[in-house]
Amino acid sequence: MSFYSEEKLEEALKLPNSGKTVGNRLNYFRQVEYKDYDVRQKLKFVKIPSFIYCGKHDAQCPYIFSREIANLIPNATLTKFEESNHNPFVEEIDKFNQFVNDTL
Repeated sequence: MSFYSEEKLEEALKLPNSGKTVGNRLNYFRQVEYKDYDVRQKLKFVKIPSFIYCGKHDAQCPYIFSREIANLIPNATLTKFEESNHNPFVEEIDKFNQFVNDTL
């Protein structure tokens, strides 16, 4: 799990979960689809409001890619969570909830 704060990681590890994983699907994606997967040229055709968010310290989908996505989608907005890795909805709960409320 990718967390910016060790404390938030410890909290997340205490939460109950289903124990299910998507490992087989991810393996297929990595081995078969990933090498050719690129939707960047399609993003300019997105017609709905798009709200892109990312943790500043995201190791799985680095901020630079979120910025690229937001730049490619017309009228998209980008929100960066300064104290988050990949899970701002857990690492910065109050700020994330405010982001959702502001978005709605």
